[in-house]
Amino acid sequence: MRARYRASVSSPTLVTPGKVENYTLDLWQTGITIKKGRRLRVEIASAAFPMWSRNLNTGGHNETETAHVPATQTILHSAAYPSHVVLPRVGTPK
Repeated sequence: MRARYRASVSSPTLVTPGKVENYTLDLWQTGITIKKGRRLRVEIASAAFPMWSRNLNTGGHNETETAHVPATQTILHSAAYPSHVVLPRVGTPK
């Protein structure tokens, strides 16, 4: 999900630095098997180029501009901001 489309794909709005935003990410029909004793890592990033188009973090046109700025991702996890990942269990592997 590109953050500017977090509320609407037809009316993009830029993120205000320092403002807490709520995101609900649907990972579509992602299915993996995690074997007993293994670990799962969740990675949050500003971009996944070349899989997805690059993100210059300027609010400008990501395909034609060259200026860029670093981005910092902060995941809040507290009583006020209860971040979580839901991993549904489907069946038992044989």
